[in-house]
Amino acid sequence: MNHRKTLLALAAVLAVFAAGCAKDKPIIVNPPASSGSPSPAAVAKPAKAPTYKLPTDMCAVANPSTFQDLYPGKTPQLKAVAIPAKTTSSAGVCTVMLGGLDSGLALSVGAEVFTKPEDAKDQYDYVHKRVVADYPDAKDISGLGEGAYLFTDDALGGVRLVVLHGNAHNSIAVAKHGTATYPADVQQRLTTMAKDMLAKMPKA
Repeated sequence: MNHRKTLLALAAVLAVFAAGCAKDKPIIVNPPASSGSPSPAAVAKPAKAPTYKLPTDMCAVANPSTFQDLYPGKTPQLKAVAIPAKTTSSAGVCTVMLGGLDSGLALSVGAEVFTKPEDAKDQYDYVHKRVVADYPDAKDISGLGEGAYLFTDDALGGVRLVVLHGNAHNSIAVAKHGTATYPADVQQRLTTMAKDMLAKMPKA
């Protein structure tokens, strides 16, 4: 199994469209069902995803406060990890340590930003297919970016949330050390963290 370390988390945008009609405008009757073509106004169009840039400081978008309440009074240790850029994408990772090695949680927050959105989708689809085949507990998460899924990553350790949005393919993973345990609401915490990350990602 080839899970790339640059597989990285991002971003949730929900679009709601509303249409209004002025009272003085004539009522337009929809064409009969036999015509087979719905009214253009009746077809909802998805919101266009943003075009992201890789943050100059990945730790600026890695907000550990979602888990920090588990370790009151202890300052999280953040460290950015440099990853060489490729011709089609650039990636960055921020690692966060909460607690200690004897009993703590380690977060890995990463973003891989592609030149073309279709390349990000290809990456997402490829890895998603592999994960679903290899991890029976993998499940899709709705309402987060254009696609998202959660699974327990035995290869790299921890619970991982992967998100596709626009030209970004991101992930957030949390792994336990020592006697630490995962909180019962780990999925909600990761989802909240991913939404915050997406909101802070710089736009092109």
